[in-house]
Amino acid sequence: MMIKKALYSVIFFLMTVSVAHAAESLSAHQDLVGPVSESDLLVLDAFAASYKTAIISEQEVQLLTSIDSAISLRVLFGTWCHDSVREVPKLIKLIELAENPNLSLRLTAISRDKLEPSAVVARYGLEFTPTLVVLKDKKEVGRIIEQPDANWASDIIALIQQH
Repeated sequence: MMIKKALYSVIFFLMTVSVAHAAESLSAHQDLVGPVSESDLLVLDAFAASYKTAIISEQEVQLLTSIDSAISLRVLFGTWCHDSVREVPKLIKLIELAENPNLSLRLTAISRDKLEPSAVVARYGLEFTPTLVVLKDKKEVGRIIEQPDANWASDIIALIQQH
């Protein structure tokens, strides 16, 4: 009887360690670092779910459709960051719906320690994720950090109009 209990304890321990390792391994696979395409990001379950449920108004789409000069949107985010999971898919969906050739979107996944990719982190002085850097004529005109004040479209337009 004592041997049976010990055997069950060992089996339970090994199963627990195995499940914990599998969960840790899965999480590590979802921690992307570096340039990421929209399609690569949206295969991650949390980002796909957020994209699917994002509600974008026609007014927001029209605001971004009205942009008539080249604007680059640089998004620094973490696949491990709940704010990024909530906000980045909304922004992607908005840009897609606007179909404005004047807008370019560039996504860069940041490591959990916010140190990699080091050149991008240093260049933009990254502190919080997600951070949207709005560039006009290759010069930064402003940032939206963690989430927009009103909504993505209104906040982007406000930054562009300030310059």
